[in-house]
Amino acid sequence: MGFHSATLAAARATPVAIRADSSSNPKASGQGRLDSNRIRGKGVVSHGVPSSSSLSTKRSSLLPLRGDSARVPRPAALRLRVVAESAPAEGAGNPAGGGSKHPRDVIPAAAKADGVSIVAGATAVAEAPAALQPPTVAGSVPGVGAAAAPDAVRLVPRVEEREGYWVLKEEFRTSLNPAEKIKIAKDPMTLLAEGGKALRELALKTMQEVDASKEAKDDIDSRFKWLGLFHRRKQQYGRFMMRLRLPNGITTSEQTRFLADVISRYGDEGVADITTRQNWQIRGVTLQDTPDIIEGLKKVNLRFIQSGMDNARNVVGNPLAGIDPLEIIDTRPFCQAIDDVITGNGDGNTALSNLPRKWNASVVGSHDLFEHPHINDLAFMPALRRTSGGGSGEEGELGFEMHVGGFFSSKRCEEAIPMDAWVPAQPADVAAASRAVLEAFRDLGSRSNRQKTRMMYLIEDLGMEVFRAEVEKRMPNGHLPRVSSTLHHSSNGNGSTTSTTATPANPITHSLIDPSWTRRSYLGVHPQKQPGLVFVGLHVPVGRVHPSTLYELARLAEEYGSGEVRLTVEQNVIIPNVPVGRVGELLKEPLLGGGTGEVEAGGGEGRRGGVEAEEEKGEVGRGGVRWDELSAQPGNLMGSLVACTGSQFCGQAIIETKQRAVQITRQLEETLNLTEPVRIHWTGCPNSCGQVQVADIGLMGCMARDENKRPVEGVDIYLGGRIGSDSHLGQVHKAAVPCKDLLPVLQEILVENFGATRK
Repeated sequence: MGFHSATLAAARATPVAIRADSSSNPKASGQGRLDSNRIRGKGVVSHGVPSSSSLSTKRSSLLPLRGDSARVPRPAALRLRVVAESAPAEGAGNPAGGGSKHPRDVIPAAAKADGVSIVAGATAVAEAPAALQPPTVAGSVPGVGAAAAPDAVRLVPRVEEREGYWVLKEEFRTSLNPAEKIKIAKDPMTLLAEGGKALRELALKTMQEVDASKEAKDDIDSRFKWLGLFHRRKQQYGRFMMRLRLPNGITTSEQTRFLADVISRYGDEGVADITTRQNWQIRGVTLQDTPDIIEGLKKVNLRFIQSGMDNARNVVGNPLAGIDPLEIIDTRPFCQAIDDVITGNGDGNTALSNLPRKWNASVVGSHDLFEHPHINDLAFMPALRRTSGGGSGEEGELGFEMHVGGFFSSKRCEEAIPMDAWVPAQPADVAAASRAVLEAFRDLGSRSNRQKTRMMYLIEDLGMEVFRAEVEKRMPNGHLPRVSSTLHHSSNGNGSTTSTTATPANPITHSLIDPSWTRRSYLGVHPQKQPGLVFVGLHVPVGRVHPSTLYELARLAEEYGSGEVRLTVEQNVIIPNVPVGRVGELLKEPLLGGGTGEVEAGGGEGRRGGVEAEEEKGEVGRGGVRWDELSAQPGNLMGSLVACTGSQFCGQAIIETKQRAVQITRQLEETLNLTEPVRIHWTGCPNSCGQVQVADIGLMGCMARDENKRPVEGVDIYLGGRIGSDSHLGQVHKAAVPCKDLLPVLQEILVENFGATRK
């Protein structure tokens, strides 16, 4: 569905008057959500706290399942209560008969929780003990209750600054995980001290010399990640992946061309990938080349520092920031300000480089929630704060509500929850709030069990109110306004004051996110808010590009646009600022398939998403997958396809993903008709870099057994993930399906649950 032509007045100053208007919502059919009348939910397991339609009140926990009979794992502090043990009523699970259950409400046959059997078709409700029940005190936050007040020792910072680096104190060095021990032995940021002297010395060594020294081996296998360099010891011994930083996913043709120059020297091993955080990763880098590459990155103003390991990752923003007629706020200055604080303006910031674990942030700019805020450690959600006691809540000061704690891991996944905090829409204020959250996490987070060191564990340990207080005292002025606080205002001319207390019917802060909004597609050709200009969204097959593609992408951005290239979390690209009169020429370019120059706004059924016959020209991978051809009008499956790196380059991946994802998707599109997009995500292991839990259909790599009981590559299939205002994490539908048997299983799922028909 194309972008609506209506515009929304952009407010940039504070305080600001703005009207929340959802009348112009382009109701794209089904994009980004899985309705209960469209899925039967067979065998789907849910064990998260029941969620409402609001992003701010949802939490979900899940663990990957294995084996033939599904088992409901019990997340920490949750238990399941069976509320119905009878067979489903007539019509239940049947779109035609009505009364179908959402997949998160149905427990499969033979499922067990806490040792209690749950019969087939039973509905279960996850109950939280008192410690996790929503607290009733004023100003408290749903989702994380008021834990027992921690003693004073628990709130003592565990790190302190020593000679410019933040170091874990000796009294807290018990039961440390290996990553913490490596940081204590030598701070990774010292590799760039004295102009990068240590890095240059390492680059002169052979890999044999490196492996002969424990310190040098720890440097290239672990500490290099602080420089964005990841040694691929298992898959590409002596080669590195390099991860960059692109705040809001925005880059330039000059930068793109430089990356092409770098990877072109590495032959078949030199490729680039678009990540699910609007970022570039380049592959094939050798140790000897790292100093020169880093100097080159600095010259073209590309950041790389603190992009891996225990650092804040790339800051995600609206890929249409500043050009979308319907945006709420331009996220670019906020993402840049956050990144400046994190990285010390790109030079490195040792005050924020020793976190307990990785940390993700996003800034939301539109109703579409392109930024996936619910899976970030910190998400800024647009909201108005009333500047007087009266009114409907539609006028006031523009700012952001803060949501915290979202994350994916191999053991647990959680959605972000509201912090009862609001900041003005000023880059300095948003950056200060980000820093305060990071410092609280740095100072108080656990550093023992690596599986329990993400920020949500700290929030649960302290309780939201204590965590919030710790963040507040780290704000520059020691104050962090509440979403739910009492608003004081002058009532008459004699200086007396009255107060208005927030209630559901009279909120102090008014969210600007329209919960009824249906997510739009950015693929294809769409008008910008700037008259006479359009942006063109291009599908990149699972985000994989070769040097020739990068060179061409840089040329097209310069020749037809303003020299800007934007990346998306779905591993696609956008070329903005294209004059309307030049769209036809652009679409006829060989990189885009050399078509007719006519594309429906919003994409849809069309070309096969850049997958063509093996004998044609260009970069062709194994199995005939073409990587050098993009599309403005991919198919309904190919256009939304996401895949992590997989076992080709990643040592943690259990299965190969990218090649297989494109090949199977091509087969699905050749055999099925679909009237609307379906989002399929692949991830090679339970770490879920491919974010399978937010997909309509998620495929997580695992080992399975074939018909002869031999171990083979397989997947756990997730269903029911949603993005947008009614976001929800998907749950396991079917476990351990051999990849060789996957095609008919996916065909059946698409026919039964997504309205596909067979060709």
